[in-house]
Amino acid sequence: MVSDLLVGKKIYVDTNVWIYALEAPHLFPNLQAAFVSPLQSGDLEAVCSWITLAEVLVKPIQNADLTLETYYRRLIHPSVCSMVDVDEQIAAAAATLRAEHGIRLPDAIHIATGQASGCDYFLTSDANWAKFGLPVIDAANL
Repeated sequence: MVSDLLVGKKIYVDTNVWIYALEAPHLFPNLQAAFVSPLQSGDLEAVCSWITLAEVLVKPIQNADLTLETYYRRLIHPSVCSMVDVDEQIAAAAATLRAEHGIRLPDAIHIATGQASGCDYFLTSDANWAKFGLPVIDAANL
């Protein structure tokens, strides 16, 4: 069942949510039911940057975990999520975020992508993202 917070909303999904949901479900036990299952069934509109895939694949590739790598590739894919390319607008917005707030480049790209894509919320476990304009849904509260 989709959390009431997510119904009918366009959600930008941070990399940490994917990792917690698939690699550490004991930390956020509701993520599978409130996020992954609705995403797979098409009941949730999720947005990601391609950088998300680059971030989540590191550990499975290092560990030669083909099962986890394949699972990530199936979920973080245009058939499941709206995948957004880093274009000139997003790159410039990310650079501005980095210059003004000193945040890491991946986070700046995620935030700029969510903003440029017209997302209603950021789904993340990083409470600091709230200061960047979109409401944050803490993954622990699903």
